[in-house]
Amino acid sequence: MHHMSSRLGFLGLQFAARKSRPPSLTPGPWAGSVVHSADGQVSVSVPPEKWVKAKCIVQTLLELVQQNVALNHKSLEKDRGFLVHVQHTYPTITPYIKGLHLTIDSWRVGRDSEGWKLPSSALTEIWDDSVTNPLPGRGEDALAPETVIAVPRLQDDLLALTQLLSAEVPPQRIIRSRAVVSAGYGFGDASGTGLGWSMQVGSELSITHGVWGEEDSANSSNYRELSNLVSSLERGLSTGQLKYSEFFLFTDNSAAEAVFHNGTSTSKRLFELALRLRSLEMIGDFQFHLVHVAGTQMMAQGTDGLSRGSLSEGIMRGFPMLSFVPLHLSPLSRQPGLLPWIQQWTNQPDLQPLTPTDWFRRGQGFQGTQLPSGGWTTEELSDTWHLWDLPPAAADATLEALNESRIKRPHLNHLVLCPRLMTF
Repeated sequence: MHHMSSRLGFLGLQFAARKSRPPSLTPGPWAGSVVHSADGQVSVSVPPEKWVKAKCIVQTLLELVQQNVALNHKSLEKDRGFLVHVQHTYPTITPYIKGLHLTIDSWRVGRDSEGWKLPSSALTEIWDDSVTNPLPGRGEDALAPETVIAVPRLQDDLLALTQLLSAEVPPQRIIRSRAVVSAGYGFGDASGTGLGWSMQVGSELSITHGVWGEEDSANSSNYRELSNLVSSLERGLSTGQLKYSEFFLFTDNSAAEAVFHNGTSTSKRLFELALRLRSLEMIGDFQFHLVHVAGTQMMAQGTDGLSRGSLSEGIMRGFPMLSFVPLHLSPLSRQPGLLPWIQQWTNQPDLQPLTPTDWFRRGQGFQGTQLPSGGWTTEELSDTWHLWDLPPAAADATLEALNESRIKRPHLNHLVLCPRLMTF
């Protein structure tokens, strides 16, 4: 155990042997979360008492806001801190804590009626030239009032949190699914009065196409695009096809992607659709990724044709689904001509991209060396430039290694390349 803690300490990871527990598939809470690795999958949740406390906080705040009473500033800060703590386990609720952030800081100079910071051009009109520091910073929290008024979006955020936290017991959020070996892929598109959807889980391929009803046809194209994605996911979960799987859904509508990842929208209809997606992610027993692709990719894959009634394009002609899902390709594998250009403007003619093994060694500024005695040690590298050529599917995990490198050796220069295909 001492050897393990020493090695982890050298790599910049804190590990206290005295705090370790015996191996278990269902251990107790640690750092606010309960991690289970039973039934062939890894999942995470919070202790029941924390789940109940989070629900009570949201319900109490919602009642106060609906009564239109001023909110205690110090209590709001405590409640926000606890919800942020829960958010580490359930990142789905992240967008709906924004109303709390805006309300807590609404007293500061340079905020509009909804709590947002005013642009610099507008700030010059309210600044007083006689004031040295017209914008109080975080170091001046002593100036905060005892109570604040809720910003307009806080009630909608609290209603959304009420729905996301409605389960009686803390849901198990899947981290690594038992069915990840047969990940699912789907494309959804809406064109004019038509809609199309194609999905493959394992070797099973299913397609759907149809037309919008009179009521839905009157809505915006952004609404129809997102509504098609939400309805298709709900059907996939209701039939059990997506249960315990990791599912990648592709859309050529950037507004649909933005609404999902932001969790909110100024449009009430889009807000409700985003909340339905978040609710599925919260209790749907599956991992979900919404990925934006170019319209030409949607056309080549065939789902664009499905929305127009054509059944003889892309995957309908027998082309494999994965050939239209380039999440494994890094920028340099897609555009090799990028490397000479990067070497030129960085003035590093010998600069080469890190390999996946290098992400955890050379990218950290060291390499392993074999001792004459047969032992193993590390030595610092003289290279100060590192090129991270990341495929979208690995970018999230790789950025953690990059962050560790920045903390341990801040003098290194890092250049990161990643296609705009997955938003985190």
